[in-house]
Amino acid sequence: VCRTPSSLSSILQSVCRKLERRRPPPPAGNSQEKRPVHSAEDGQQTYSPGGDREASTEQQPGGTGSKVSPGPQAECDRKSAEAKTSAVARNGDESDSGGSSARGSTSSPRREGRRRQRRARRNSASASASGGAAAGLGESSEDEGAVGDEASGPYWTSRRVKRAAASGFTWTRHSQSDEGRWHLKVTMSNLEPAFTDTAMEEYCAWLHSRLLGCREEHGPSALQNCCGEIDFSNSGLGNEQVRRLLTTLSQNEVHVAVLKLYKNSISQDGALAIADFLKSNAKAGPVYEMHLSHNEIDDDAAQELMLTL
Repeated sequence: VCRTPSSLSSILQSVCRKLERRRPPPPAGNSQEKRPVHSAEDGQQTYSPGGDREASTEQQPGGTGSKVSPGPQAECDRKSAEAKTSAVARNGDESDSGGSSARGSTSSPRREGRRRQRRARRNSASASASGGAAAGLGESSEDEGAVGDEASGPYWTSRRVKRAAASGFTWTRHSQSDEGRWHLKVTMSNLEPAFTDTAMEEYCAWLHSRLLGCREEHGPSALQNCCGEIDFSNSGLGNEQVRRLLTTLSQNEVHVAVLKLYKNSISQDGALAIADFLKSNAKAGPVYEMHLSHNEIDDDAAQELMLTL
């Protein structure tokens, strides 16, 4: 059956009229007025009498057919449906997030316990570090106080003399060589500043005490037969300081095999003190080497040394 476009348009109009008859009457007080419906295609507007749900028909350009354009109320219904759909989606997301937060809350006490343990370990570590730092600060303050006291007076204080003496004193025994002889080595060379008379007196007291301990522990023969090396070279020693040092060695009967006193301020009196040491220390072994260059020894003092040897 062939139907013309005009017959299709009449059929659609009759369907719209039947739908309009089936609608319930609007409540009282509602004024029915015609509302314009704009068409974006031909720029014309049509009026739909009655309710907002009514659909208006428009003729398609060219007379090919008509389309049904929804009314304002239908547009509002569509927007409300979209709003409900988005609300449902949001509620679903919130429920999911609530479930995840609930799951997170079940594991949060465990994480909190681990955090507390880590915090406690950090606190204990920091406390120990602060305690060590405080102890270090206490020691450093004591050292600074000692250094300050030493700086205010002469350089060679008793503390510094004993420290230098301990670092330059060596007493060892070689059991596999020299038939188990003891080896004594005293190294006090290149002193800067030079020893004062008080510093040398302090040093000799320390040396006497140390040698006396060796005699008491190993017997007099340990020092008499040891291989001793005394090195006070380039230390600014004068005659009286040399006499005091050699007297201490003679009192303890130390075998001085090597005596190094070069580059000092030794003159005739110092050379005579060396000669006296060679005579008085006869119980110990003889001196093998003497280094006396770069001093102030004259010919008479040198001749006296040669005669003593």
